[in-house]
Amino acid sequence: MFTRKDGFAIRPLKADDLEMYYEEGFHPLDPAVVYFTGGTADFSKEEIRAYLNKISQDRSRFDFAILNPQGRIIGEVVINEIDQEVRQANFRILLFSKAYRHRGIGSWATNFALDFAFQELNLHRLSLEVFSYNQAAQAMYRKVGFKEEGRLRHAILDGENYADLILMAILEEDYRQLRTGGC
Repeated sequence: MFTRKDGFAIRPLKADDLEMYYEEGFHPLDPAVVYFTGGTADFSKEEIRAYLNKISQDRSRFDFAILNPQGRIIGEVVINEIDQEVRQANFRILLFSKAYRHRGIGSWATNFALDFAFQELNLHRLSLEVFSYNQAAQAMYRKVGFKEEGRLRHAILDGENYADLILMAILEEDYRQLRTGGC
């Protein structure tokens, strides 16, 4: 385990997590997950197996499972598209069930990812994309130090309405200031 808080834990996601990862996260997939991520509504167990095998071989990413106090996978934290030369990467987080949202778990897991990105991977920049209608996620990202860098207007089709794709990032110096309490 990498980190624990109030019985919750974060550890690397493994290929042998298939059964639990599939059952907890994708069978059935929470409609809110599809809405807020733009993901696909249905994945087969074989697709998830292939995905886990693929990411376990990909050295440009780190995938972590978020576990509840009972040891069940309730979400994931991902640092991917790592560019060691430029020292930047992409970030995403997903809590599979609404039962775990708005409880501080996402902030805690995101702070873990920031520590890992800037302390272990020695990154300079960590970025993400979030849909304009996912205001709760935007607020959490701002709370932990991400700043809006841009907006792709009408880049998402939400039913019959367009939405913006918001680009956010946190730089190494922003992270260090937050961790040392500097202004």
